Amino acid sequence: MREAGSTACSGWPGRRSVFPATSAPGCRSTVTLCVYLRYPVKIRGHHLVCTYCFYGSGKKKAEDFFGIKNAIPQLLQKLRQNPDMAITVVTNLDDVCDICPLKKPNGCGRSSDAFGQNEKLRGWDRAILEALDLQEGESIKAKELETRIQDRIPDIGTFCTNCSSSSPSGWEEYRKAIRKGLWPDEAT
Repeated sequence: MREAGSTACSGWPGRRSVFPATSAPGCRSTVTLCVYLRYPVKIRGHHLVCTYCFYGSGKKKAEDFFGIKNAIPQLLQKLRQNPDMAITVVTNLDDVCDICPLKKPNGCGRSSDAFGQNEKLRGWDRAILEALDLQEGESIKAKELETRIQDRIPDIGTFCTNCSSSSPSGWEEYRKAIRKGLWPDEAT
């Protein structure tokens, strides 16, 4: 099923461009920047909380919060546009990682040891999914996921230790975001 706001991309059969991006290998789409996603969107556990940290910061550009360009602002935009968007939770490289300039074949290049960095992040992913009572590969609607995040992860300080993006200020930004919610104008 085609999601509202997505366009087919001739560069990757069977995928849709959901997040505007800056470039993608093989893309012949008219979208300025495209990220190719299968439905439901695959998001790793720690990117779920990264999205809330970013939202709580009030910043518009990923570089201003994370220090690098990434797809978190586009994920946030899509979530806010579609609270019924299906998300498949994973504990490894996901659709956000796909366009990250730091992505390496063996993991996350945020450190010189991409594999080791990715293993650290996978630990965060697993812990976050466990707290949310979700299994790897399980799909959930964005609105239901937010309710679980609000109820089960009121603070990320125990999960995101040594986070180079948000620690420690992002923790307050995270708490602010989950109090407000992504859809503050909607009745729950």
